[in-house]
Amino acid sequence: MVSWLSRNLGYISKSPIFRRQWTSKQNVEVRCIHRGPGSHIHQQQQVLQQNIEEPTVDHPSLGPKQEIPRLNFGNHALAFRHKTTHELLRGLIVLQTCSIDAIVNRSYQMLKLGERLLGGRLLGVVTAPFYNQFVGGDTEQQMAATTNSMAELGIGLMICPMVESDAGEGELLHELFAKNLRKTLALVSIVSRNNGLSNVPGICQTKITAHLSADVMMHLHEAYEKLSFDERVQVVDSVAAAFVNKGITDCVPNFGPLQLDPNDTQEFAESLPRLYKIGRACVEENVVLAVDAEYTYVKTAINFISLAMMKAFNTDRTVVWNTYQGYLK
Repeated sequence: MVSWLSRNLGYISKSPIFRRQWTSKQNVEVRCIHRGPGSHIHQQQQVLQQNIEEPTVDHPSLGPKQEIPRLNFGNHALAFRHKTTHELLRGLIVLQTCSIDAIVNRSYQMLKLGERLLGGRLLGVVTAPFYNQFVGGDTEQQMAATTNSMAELGIGLMICPMVESDAGEGELLHELFAKNLRKTLALVSIVSRNNGLSNVPGICQTKITAHLSADVMMHLHEAYEKLSFDERVQVVDSVAAAFVNKGITDCVPNFGPLQLDPNDTQEFAESLPRLYKIGRACVEENVVLAVDAEYTYVKTAINFISLAMMKAFNTDRTVVWNTYQGYLK
């Protein structure tokens, strides 16, 4: 029975070594980071693959730093050996249900109707198979248990908090940014404490729009697009210099040839100390910071801010990763 379920579920898990299915109840999800040939991210992936050829794990049931076989999703018996029959059945039910377009396309309406007819508590019981399939635990202790289970297969931890802003959301953003900063710093510490692999750092994802409004990001995108190559290098250098200075800029911020109106310039300058704190925490906690590609209409701005962070923090090791949307390749 378990073997049959494993074969049916095997094809949904063919992915790079860092695919995860952990989330937390505090809006944390997991994604696969795509890395393209010739890019800095691709080079980092090659280094990690070399490092984890024979991964080790600190786990009570295995003893300290015991060698474990490399994960192979082509071998269903190996890939799913840590799953119970109940978990495999749940995964198959979720997979088959999510393949029905009528359910997927109307899922939000169905949830709202279910909440109105059943109430929140009973709806939670009905949707529990879906929630438990993708959520690693409601507490750090539960998530640590999931992490240790996955570490037995050589899979490390990556946490992706669902924090961002979209264009037009200008009200009370500073309160949101402060909350997002506290949440991200807390998650960096959680990744550091609970990464089950001893020789590969855990990963925490962040979104630039969680710390700077999407409206300003749009203006940064447009302004940066107009610059020549040399001017772009100058802008990246000026922002990286601000990060080296703990994100603090002059009383009148100056980002070289980047032409922004005074309000956008000030908001951008105010975001740098927040991003500095996240980058510095990742350096101190030995955590990789993966910058989400987010929306295409702000991608250029995300790229240059990520480059500046990489220049400031990727000194002794690779701390900051930039990413791109795989479907756009």
